[in-house]
Amino acid sequence: MLPREHRITRSQDFRAVMRGGARAGTDTVVVSVLLRPVGETASDGPAAPWRCGFIVSKAVGNAVVRHRAQRRLRHLVAELVPERIPAPDSPTVEGPADPTDPADPGSVPSAPALDVVVRALPAAAEADHATLRDDVASGLERALRRARGGRRRRGGAGGSEKTARAGGAE
Repeated sequence: MLPREHRITRSQDFRAVMRGGARAGTDTVVVSVLLRPVGETASDGPAAPWRCGFIVSKAVGNAVVRHRAQRRLRHLVAELVPERIPAPDSPTVEGPADPTDPADPGSVPSAPALDVVVRALPAAAEADHATLRDDVASGLERALRRARGGRRRRGGAGGSEKTARAGGAE
């Protein structure tokens, strides 16, 4: 069981993460991550460095199967999420070039709080531990990267202004 301060329990918090968070899917789970600004408290009490909630629908299986899947996911998340959160006194993931420079955006002394929602897909019920762990870890990594703004763009209609000028008529 996750400690109370690490659980998302209110529907409005689940909704905020699912609607406003960054998402990454794998074969067994979909991980949604929402970064809360430093100092912002959770709607149900004091802010913890991270909170997690789980969505396991009837599509996963009967009650026994759903609860087993949720227990397995809870165990994995309790192990994986704290590893991916910088210590409160460490620089952000990008890292500051000069920690004493207030103009450097990487010099923020504490990391934002993290809300994670893991939605189990039907394949999660039958997946072995290693597969489930790899899927949760990769989904969490990708969702965190997207939440922090590190999403890579691929070519297409949403190109940059430079690309539009190079290919367009002037």
